[in-house]
Amino acid sequence: MLKGMQRLGKRVDSRKPITVDVLKRLILILHHVCKSIYETKLFRAAFALAFFGFMRIGEITYVNKNADNHVLKISDIKFNDIDSEVFVTIMSSKTDQIGCSTTLILSSNDNDNELCVVKMLKDYLQLRPDSEGQLFCHLNHNKLTRFQFLAVLRSALNFISLNPEEFNTHSFRIGAATTAALEGKTDEEIQTLGRWNSNSFKSYIRLSIFVVWIIGSSLVAKASSHSQIRPLGNDLGLHKLGYKLMWAGMSGMSVYNVVPIVENLIHCCCLPDAVLLHCGGNDIGLVNCAKLLFDIKFMLDIVARMVNGGAYSAWLGGSDLISEGTWVWNNYSQEEKLIQPTFWGPKQPNNYNDQDCLQFYNFYDGLGWDDEECEYQGHFMCEK
Repeated sequence: MLKGMQRLGKRVDSRKPITVDVLKRLILILHHVCKSIYETKLFRAAFALAFFGFMRIGEITYVNKNADNHVLKISDIKFNDIDSEVFVTIMSSKTDQIGCSTTLILSSNDNDNELCVVKMLKDYLQLRPDSEGQLFCHLNHNKLTRFQFLAVLRSALNFISLNPEEFNTHSFRIGAATTAALEGKTDEEIQTLGRWNSNSFKSYIRLSIFVVWIIGSSLVAKASSHSQIRPLGNDLGLHKLGYKLMWAGMSGMSVYNVVPIVENLIHCCCLPDAVLLHCGGNDIGLVNCAKLLFDIKFMLDIVARMVNGGAYSAWLGGSDLISEGTWVWNNYSQEEKLIQPTFWGPKQPNNYNDQDCLQFYNFYDGLGWDDEECEYQGHFMCEK
């Protein structure tokens, strides 16, 4: 059953960011894809808050009854006396299960009303039914669901001639992080704005640059050290042309060290557009030449698959969607839900990029379990 499931690297997260420009275009055409004025104002406010508040989809829409406590309520929204700011209190979230709460302060945009989250929330709330409960709801009091949010998003993207398959609900959060980076926000500021509790926020930043990884032995290590003290800096001045260099040098590096180095880079850095390798010299004389040539070709194939997402996995039917870090089976009775024992792979689960679903994974040193984002489509295993 497991034969052929050789997964050699993480999938490339190809979801595109919803930028400020795309957000504005979506907001301006929502009346063409929504059925009423109320629905138009509802989705304008939801889209704007998703972007400017770095929102997770489970914080603004109904996902399931177990995660309902994370969704914003009408009582969580307050405006200042002159309606120039809105205070959004997130009582609990996926990474705040005990309910310490966080309050976001979003300011009005006096220069562009079409991108003013304060105005769009006010416009929506003036029409919203006078009832308690979830912030975003339909005129008949039904809760806005994740499915409905995604359906309208895809219709709107299609209307402005963008491929809906290239975006998802996380695209707002990705776009917010990318925009913050372009505005010069520090890593610490971006992590705080998005309420990330790990460095996974780095994978959300999608800058339009050409990333080059330079991997090699002592020559690369020395070049990296010298670049840091040169006036043009680590990127050798190439950042002006849109290039970003990532150095990974190791004295005495062998061909057999390349794959682990690439794996570490994948977990901490933006995926590359090109990889430059300088290695093999340290293996000459230690490994038969024919075998070394074969191993180099095999290593290059693995690296290509790792950075281009050419790998497979299989869903196992478990998740920690309800409570971060508590893994349960999806379709069993309450007594049988908790997953025990576990068979996690090395350094897993790591919640990289907000991963909540359980999959089988073929790591470099053997088979194991891995956490992955639930939105991906893939193979699955059936109970016999």
